[in-house]
Amino acid sequence: MDALDPQRFSLLQKVTRTIRDRRMLLGGERVLVAVSGGLDSLSILDILHTLGSDLRLELAVFHFNHRLRPDAGEDAAFVEQVAAHYGAPFFGRSADVAKLTRQGGLSPEEGARKARYEALEEAAVEWGADRAALGHTADDRVETFLLRLLSGAGTRGLSSIPPKRDIYIRPLIDLWRRDLADSWAPSLPFPPRLDSTNLDEDIPRNRVRRRLIPMLEREYNPAVREALLREAELLTGDQALLEELILERAPHFLDRRKDGVSLDLRALKGMGPAEQRRAIQLALELAGIETGFQLIEDIIRKVLGGTSGAGLDLPGGYRAERSYERMAISARHLVAPARGKLLICGEGEHRSRELGLELSVHRMEEIPPTPFKDDPWLATLDADRLRFPLVLRAAREGDRFRPMGLEGSQKVQDFMVNAKVSREERRSAAVLESAGRIVWLVGFRIDDRFKVTPETRQTVSIRAGRMAR
Repeated sequence: MDALDPQRFSLLQKVTRTIRDRRMLLGGERVLVAVSGGLDSLSILDILHTLGSDLRLELAVFHFNHRLRPDAGEDAAFVEQVAAHYGAPFFGRSADVAKLTRQGGLSPEEGARKARYEALEEAAVEWGADRAALGHTADDRVETFLLRLLSGAGTRGLSSIPPKRDIYIRPLIDLWRRDLADSWAPSLPFPPRLDSTNLDEDIPRNRVRRRLIPMLEREYNPAVREALLREAELLTGDQALLEELILERAPHFLDRRKDGVSLDLRALKGMGPAEQRRAIQLALELAGIETGFQLIEDIIRKVLGGTSGAGLDLPGGYRAERSYERMAISARHLVAPARGKLLICGEGEHRSRELGLELSVHRMEEIPPTPFKDDPWLATLDADRLRFPLVLRAAREGDRFRPMGLEGSQKVQDFMVNAKVSREERRSAAVLESAGRIVWLVGFRIDDRFKVTPETRQTVSIRAGRMAR
């Protein structure tokens, strides 16, 4: 940088202070810089390049082509040229965002953001980046604050754009865009490109930027940007404390699963309204679902307030569904009935990827004093009553067995309904058969005809467990 340029020196000091105080970079990192070609992104690349020798940074450039404008390809070529100027590797990605948003049921802005961040994370993994730098400024925080205030986003939304989260850092977050335009833009090696969509006032953010904020400055408070930024900072601190409290309680009400999350409704109903909303918000975020006040209220009213089986379709192909005292938030396309069959000819380890189960089978000469009835995933059976090969298969409609401890036979389906087993678990249920008779409804109850009795001479112990599908 030019040591005689006090404006640029002052700006660089502010960025350095942001990086240091918010612990964005410690030195020696590989940083993937997202560059659209506009002022903010060109500035962050140039600033990090200027700081690179002191911080020992290795930079690469990422660009995403949304294919939403006829000249979008020119932007991509321009950014590739910029990357070459700095001697940085270039990662260009492209997607038909308009098509993706139609298929996913998202707004154009949501679809573009989702596709862009997914591509950025893939590129970061490919290059081995430690951080991904974004060019958001204080203006972006204020605009986001107002947009979310108008949509009723709650304190999480109003806390606005985080300066640092996961791999993402925003070194310009404490600077105003006018500072960049006045102090840094004149010395950029390339003039920023103009994105014509930034002039389209049909886009809510552009209306806030071009109409609402100037009106507030003109008619209410000339320093309204600074005032709103202070509010966002205060809410960020409050939100961090609230998140810490709800995360401490999360193990008591929330379970993570491969296809989503599951919540204990009894625990949720014991919470106050504010805690309850935050618990649901956390569950939605863990499932990767874009949250909002109205969505959370709809879940509380239609799912929590409904009976077993009540459900609600969510953005991105997810669904919230109540089953007795639990609520599952999962991807609809991943919920499928169990399929498949596995022959078990003797002792040893057995696996069925179709059923998602693994079984460990062992004969035992000694008779256990208690037949492990408190562990639903361990079946201890009278060996003399079994006939190998055993058959592990998906439960079918009409299956009947004699649940141990109950009188008479029952349909497997009726047993699970009476036991308040969730609909999703019922769809993936499996049974173990011997000579055509159900020995065990796996993970739930053995058949009374195969239990250990005082006359039992030897047993077969079968331990079952879920496999990752």
